[in-house]
Amino acid sequence: MVRPGFYPAGQGEFAVSIQPARQLGRLELTGRGEICAHRVRVLIANLPRHIAERECRTIAQQTGWSEDCFAIEQRSDAYGPGNVVMIELEAENVTEVCTSFGRKGVKAEEVAMEALHEAEEYVAAGVPVGRHLADQIMLPLGIGAYFGSGGGAFSTMALSAHATTHLEILRQFLGLDAKVEHSSRGNCLVLIG
Repeated sequence: MVRPGFYPAGQGEFAVSIQPARQLGRLELTGRGEICAHRVRVLIANLPRHIAERECRTIAQQTGWSEDCFAIEQRSDAYGPGNVVMIELEAENVTEVCTSFGRKGVKAEEVAMEALHEAEEYVAAGVPVGRHLADQIMLPLGIGAYFGSGGGAFSTMALSAHATTHLEILRQFLGLDAKVEHSSRGNCLVLIG
C-alpha cells in the first residue's frame, strides 16, 4: 500500500506486481483445517492513536490473545481520516481476514466488536471461505471455467444476496453451470464449471 484512502476523501494507492498465468487451474477449497494463528492489525490515518489502542484493547479483553498478536499502523499520508480493524485468521489451508471500518459517530469499541463478531462467525462455521471472500473468488473461477481450464468448488457460509446475484450473472453472461449445495449447518458448497 502506497497510501491508504478512506471514504469520502479516497485517493488511496497501492502497487502490485502480477505474473500472468498461461491458464487458470481449478481451485478446490473445501477444507479450512485448524486455525494456527490470529493477528489483529489496526490501520489509522489522521486520527488520534487512542482510537486504535481502544480497538485493540477491546479485542484483547474479549479473546485473551497476547499482546504480540496486535499491531497498530498510524499513517498521516492519507487525504482524509480513516480507520480499519483487520483480524487475520491463519488456518492450515487458507487465511481469512475479517474487517470493520470506523465511521463517524460509531465508538471504537463497536468497530472492534464488529470485526470480532465476523471472525467468530467464520471460526464457528468451520468453512475455508468467508462470506465476503466468496463474492470475490467467483469471478476468477468463472473466467477459468469459461475458458475450459479452471473453475472449481469452495465451501462457505450462507451466501449473501451479492453472492447469489454474482452466481446468476456467471450463469447468464458466461453460460456457466454454477450450483450451490446447502448443508444442514447453514453452510454451502459452491460449484462453478
